[in-house]
Amino acid sequence: MPYGEEIQGDNEFEAPFACGRKRAKPNVHRKRAGEGLDDGYHLYPDRRRQLYLASVMDLYTRKIVGFHMGERMTKELVIAALDQAYNRQRPAPGLLHHSDRGSQYASTEYQKRLEKYQMIGSMSRKGNCYDNACIESFHSVLKKELVYLEKFKTREQAKRAIFEYITCFYNGKRIHSSIGYFTPNQYEHTYRCVV
Repeated sequence: MPYGEEIQGDNEFEAPFACGRKRAKPNVHRKRAGEGLDDGYHLYPDRRRQLYLASVMDLYTRKIVGFHMGERMTKELVIAALDQAYNRQRPAPGLLHHSDRGSQYASTEYQKRLEKYQMIGSMSRKGNCYDNACIESFHSVLKKELVYLEKFKTREQAKRAIFEYITCFYNGKRIHSSIGYFTPNQYEHTYRCVV
């Protein structure tokens, strides 16, 4: 279905940033908003140009709360996405922040930013693709509903289209069965009204 239409329907890692505890097992059936999931993704707007997307998803609402794009997947790219998510949402201390095991997320700078924001870091188990299923699903949907359907002439054109897709369509119009067939924005609003 093209972009713009509604759609129905053994851990080896000792987390130094979690005070020596084993990484926390992510719970995708959270009872409150604010659990973060973070990941990076490699997009090809055209054959000559690469574009990377770092995104942060709130697992409770399925909303993309922070994202940033660039020519290379660097720690600065993922930190910019995390900063955007934090500044938009202002989560309470103790938020569980899950990411893959990429060097950008394991970097000292990124770990210090998690500490500054009082987030508990959690990383995927080695070789376990299911730990990041929600954000991987988002990236797959983004490719199917936008990237594969367009031929972008420039990175800037791709960035604008991805920005619009995430902020207007994915968060604002695309319904999700996992949150009762609400959009992420509607579900977040419902949560905030109840709390």
